[in-house]
Amino acid sequence: MGKLNVEELSFEEALAKLEELVEKIDSGDLALAEALETFKLATELSEHCARLLNEAEAAVEELEAGTDEADAAAGEEDEDDPFGDR
Repeated sequence: MGKLNVEELSFEEALAKLEELVEKIDSGDLALAEALETFKLATELSEHCARLLNEAEAAVEELEAGTDEADAAAGEEDEDDPFGDR
């Protein structure tokens, strides 16, 4: 198995590779040493996917916070002029 730079993979690439490795491990056709190496790589891929998901979640939360702040500011404007005449 060639050296794979996990950190350079997109979420989709890492997930596809992880699914492939899980199928290999589940097949039971691997020698012990190869199974261990495959499991190690699968663990790295899993951790990488989790990191990317956490980063995406943080980005969404940041965007939502910005939207909430904008909504709050718009709400304050509405309080000053409940009929929107100004």
